[in-house]
Amino acid sequence: RNSDYAAVHVAWIGLVAGISQLLGGQILQLLQNSAVHLLFLPLDPYTPLLLLNVSLALVALLILRNMRADNTVGVAEFAGIFFRGNPFRAMSSLVRYNLFSSSEQLTVLNTERLGWAQSALTVDELLQALHDPRFSVRFEAIISIARMRPHPRLTAALAEVLDGSEVALSVIAAWALGRVGDPAGVPSLRKALDTPYRSIRAHSIRALGQIKDYESAPHLLAGFLTETDKGLKMAYAAALGGLGYTPAIQSILEFLHSMNNPGARSELALDLARLVGKEAEFIHLQRQASSDETLALSSI
Repeated sequence: RNSDYAAVHVAWIGLVAGISQLLGGQILQLLQNSAVHLLFLPLDPYTPLLLLNVSLALVALLILRNMRADNTVGVAEFAGIFFRGNPFRAMSSLVRYNLFSSSEQLTVLNTERLGWAQSALTVDELLQALHDPRFSVRFEAIISIARMRPHPRLTAALAEVLDGSEVALSVIAAWALGRVGDPAGVPSLRKALDTPYRSIRAHSIRALGQIKDYESAPHLLAGFLTETDKGLKMAYAAALGGLGYTPAIQSILEFLHSMNNPGARSELALDLARLVGKEAEFIHLQRQASSDETLALSSI
């Protein structure tokens, strides 16, 4: 069908070009003796042609924005591919991935480069790597997708991995969905809260907090109150802190009091700081305390 479209395109271009010459000449002839002024600016016969060209260009832009080809990619979206991320790095990564991936190590390295490009040009290759028979390549593909900007196909692919049977990949897919931050991944993350695997549940809980799924906040608090596993309670606290769900403050304070691990206590304190909107101040004080505890205490 491309040849048919090309014939119509060429015929239309020729028709418009011929009519525009005749119409433009008629407009110039009609306005050659006119003396029109806009405020203090004199308008010559070519001014209407310029305004007509600008108007037609705007109309064409509106048409192209809503025009779609035989696939699901619109004209505006296709053009945007070359302006988001680094298209030059993406093209280089595509060449390396397709021509210089003779070994597993090289394939992993080239898959990593696809993610660093952060360009929609690499979406197909990342999806291909996600179905590679080699585990390390699939693992690296998920990490590379996490570096990308939100894209419907990539989010759907991560959700599919999360719902799959490979636990090791499901864990990293839950983390990647949280890092990407696409709300389209929320249904799969909510579903993963019922999985028997604690590692998947923990990363899914944290991801919901990163995506800012405020609707899940009451459910997360209920889970925090009933959960007995400390690792999962830490994940619930992190999500509630990220969501700024203040009804959880008292419960997290009590959990903090029961913990002896310095790292866990520090993270819980950060969660509380987020709940009251003081994350930046907390990080600043913590860094000061690690270098000069006296100075940090004096600045409180």
